[in-house]
Amino acid sequence: MLTAPGAEVDPTNGDIVASNSFGGAFVTFTAGQMGNVAPVRAFTPQGVGNAQGWALGATAIAITNPGQGVSFFDRQATGTPSPIGTLDGTTFGLSYPGAIYIDETSTPTLIYVVDFGSNAIHVLEVSGTEPNYTITTMRTISGPSTMLSAPIGLAVVH
Repeated sequence: MLTAPGAEVDPTNGDIVASNSFGGAFVTFTAGQMGNVAPVRAFTPQGVGNAQGWALGATAIAITNPGQGVSFFDRQATGTPSPIGTLDGTTFGLSYPGAIYIDETSTPTLIYVVDFGSNAIHVLEVSGTEPNYTITTMRTISGPSTMLSAPIGLAVVH
């Protein structure tokens, strides 16, 4: 459940999932692939023009999207799929999202969203199951003492 744009290895099967910048494709390669090979699966998320961060969840890929919030797409999606779930950024004061981290090891599940535009980190306690989360509690880390200035990345260390 990595949070930054780039690549992540699926812990269940070793597949490599990677994203391209600025609304590009999300591609999946099987473990061990190398050379000039086509991905086994690719999709360009509908309605996401500028993916800033993403997290690989159990059944979905969560993608932060400026002006909208968080959109969830099926991990097996291909083509140009529509989201299968969303968290509306206006419900938790999201300005311009960066990285995202889904902590499914905590009870209840916590979703961390970096807010580049507000110099903040939103910590969302959610109920439900992926991708149909409902925000139950929210706290925000922000203010001059935090030293956050246009944050984009995030790592949660257990």
